[in-house]
Amino acid sequence: AREMPDRAGFMVGAVASFPLFDSGQRRAEADRMRAMRERAEAEMRQVQLRVESEVRQAWLDLETAARSCRSAQAGVAAAQSAFDVIRVRVEAQKGTLVEQLDALAALTRARSNLARALYDHAVARARLQRAAGLP
Repeated sequence: AREMPDRAGFMVGAVASFPLFDSGQRRAEADRMRAMRERAEAEMRQVQLRVESEVRQAWLDLETAARSCRSAQAGVAAAQSAFDVIRVRVEAQKGTLVEQLDALAALTRARSNLARALYDHAVARARLQRAAGLP
């Protein structure tokens, strides 16, 4: 028999369990997670496209409203000029009161159109701010 020298020591051990075959569960889980990620990315792209479209449309609406305001302002200026001319003619007894009333009605319509255009512009600006995520 062989004699073992006296040695002080210790032994550490660990046991780990790792299945070598899991019936494809890990692969299936990885595939499921990949599909979820791809679906989330597709949804994100759709949201980005929708937001871009909303902002673009809101910008176009604002430009249209601005053009309408300019047009309505020109309409008020023209109606005011026409009314002023008719008023001078009536004061000089060269025009009739009916002409003056017609010119006044046209001026009132032009001012009403301007008020509506200004309102539409304010709404379009608010929609653009909302679409762009601004307060």
